[in-house]
Amino acid sequence: MVAKAIAGESGVPFYQMSGSEFVEIIVGVGAARVRDLFKRARVNAPCIIFVDEIDALGIKYDSPTSPSSRANLRLIHYFG
Repeated sequence: MVAKAIAGESGVPFYQMSGSEFVEIIVGVGAARVRDLFKRARVNAPCIIFVDEIDALGIKYDSPTSPSSRANLRLIHYFG
């Protein structure tokens, strides 16, 4: 992975999370994982955060109530 190699060469912490981990059936679990990830990143700044499978966060227009749609909206509200 290029991002992990860059972090290693730069001597900064590397955090990785899968986009599918943001999407949870239980409300709040995925959002809590995102908050925890960014809290750790702020404490250890500078660092590199890599989100794998980011396409899992996309809105599915055929189902506005799907878990991925709700997660995407939470991320938009969280990050502005």
